[in-house]
Amino acid sequence: MQEIDVLLEEYKQLVAICRDYFGFYFRAFILYFAVLGVLLKLFFDFKAQSDERYLIFSTGCLINLGAFVGTYRARRYYLNIASRFEEVVARLSIPDVYFPATIATAKAFMGAVGIFMLLWLVLLRYL
Repeated sequence: MQEIDVLLEEYKQLVAICRDYFGFYFRAFILYFAVLGVLLKLFFDFKAQSDERYLIFSTGCLINLGAFVGTYRARRYYLNIASRFEEVVARLSIPDVYFPATIATAKAFMGAVGIFMLLWLVLLRYL
């Protein structure tokens, strides 16, 4: 009986984590877009071949790289949680609702970040 109580408590924790994960992705992506937008505006405010443009371009590259790595790591972390969730629901014999849409969202965000990384490299032409 005690094992079932422990599994139920773990189930509740995993449901809370899975439920909140999509919101975390969404807020991070909005922040990513906002920062890139500000950097893009600042990039074109400065004169061509100025040190500020090089600095802003480099900062944008680092932000893009960080966003890609962060999205990849978050997806990997979520996959581990989802696999543990599947084990717990199998032991408790209840329906599996670990939100596979979040995994698909992570893939989509990784693809979008990859596209924006490539688009950011177009700015090399304007340095």
